[in-house]
Amino acid sequence: MQVLNAIFPQTPLIVSSMSQGSVINLLLYIAVLAVALLVFILLAQLLYFRGVLNTSSRSGRTDGVGDARKYFLRHTQTSPEVAYFKKEMRILFRTPAYFMNCILIGLIWPVFIYLIYVLQGPTQFLNRFVEGLRGGDAESTLYYFMVVSAISVLVTAANSIASSSLSRDGKCFSFVKVIPMSYSSQLKVKAITAIAVSGASMLVYTFIGSLVLGVNIIMTLFACLLSLISVTFAVFFGLYMDSVNPKLVWDDELNVLRGNYNIFFNMAVAMVLEAALCSFGIIIYRVGVAMPLVAILLLLILLMLNSIGYYLCKNKAVKHIEDIQF
Repeated sequence: MQVLNAIFPQTPLIVSSMSQGSVINLLLYIAVLAVALLVFILLAQLLYFRGVLNTSSRSGRTDGVGDARKYFLRHTQTSPEVAYFKKEMRILFRTPAYFMNCILIGLIWPVFIYLIYVLQGPTQFLNRFVEGLRGGDAESTLYYFMVVSAISVLVTAANSIASSSLSRDGKCFSFVKVIPMSYSSQLKVKAITAIAVSGASMLVYTFIGSLVLGVNIIMTLFACLLSLISVTFAVFFGLYMDSVNPKLVWDDELNVLRGNYNIFFNMAVAMVLEAALCSFGIIIYRVGVAMPLVAILLLLILLMLNSIGYYLCKNKAVKHIEDIQF
């Protein structure tokens, strides 16, 4: 009940109105619902794709290649990279399936963290962790860095923006093969799109979370840097995974995400590497290495993994796209 009251703050109003016969609480409950309805209607007007009211996918619209050509013709005054970036962002935000599965998960994951905190049980292990973090305990601070890195990698891999970037092109992949823009540039824009969406939410939540937990400004900035590097690491590997065998044949946007083994393998690889990284950090800290040095080593290892991922995207992924016959 405590969890539900926190998630739905209007619930106590209707409960008290029914149990105590309070007309005022009933009116307040109706007022809260009216305000919530108004807010969602305004958000729908701002965010929901016009013309998608009677369809759940893009399959009912005109040919994707023709749409893409018209889009580029309308944006000839901008650079190809900027036009391509806008196209990628519009597809993610305006397609309901992609918005629900790729964008929304990066916005609502703090709710699950809060539920874990509320439902932690009698051990209260998170309370002890938070107290140690606020007190400047070195071990708690190191664990906080690892948690930030792990969540950044997990959320970035789970939203599948990078690991489905080529698969989302579908029947438009023939357009990818013929536009006057190198494969390397297209992959770069797809990577920037995934980093922009995932990195923005992670940086905001990491910064706010650090302030709420009482982390000092230096450690907060380092946590934000660690989060961003973790995001780019997951993006590069996800983009490479999708280039190996993109799922280009689909009839609905949800099918791009369902049964796409590239997404699964990207999550598996990212989680295994992140687990190995955190285990390495804990081991060297236990043997006596100072916490600041451990944190710097973790950052350097992530930078090395980023270099490997960038090399795979820059060379191997481009070669994979060249070899695809569509």
